[in-house]
Amino acid sequence: MPNSPVQAAVEGLPKSDDVAAAMRSLEYEVFSVRKLASVLRELIEKEFNAGAGQDYADVVLCGDARETLEFMADEVVSRTSRLEEAYRAACRGEKKQ
Repeated sequence: MPNSPVQAAVEGLPKSDDVAAAMRSLEYEVFSVRKLASVLRELIEKEFNAGAGQDYADVVLCGDARETLEFMADEVVSRTSRLEEAYRAACRGEKKQ
């Protein structure tokens, strides 16, 4: 990052204020995705710890539990992909929704 606003303007780089504002706009999504991932981990641990302490375990999920885990996993992947795009835009000083 350039050490002066003039240098940034000459090099065509975004202003530090623009980058900071764009990064701040990501705050909710970062914490939201973090919480979503934590809930997913807890659900997986709950479902798969039923056979803990055994050499092996067959895990049988009821339809609701499986759908919930699949939904959460898909949501984490989708939201982290959008978050990555937004982060890259923020590094350029752009806000991306």
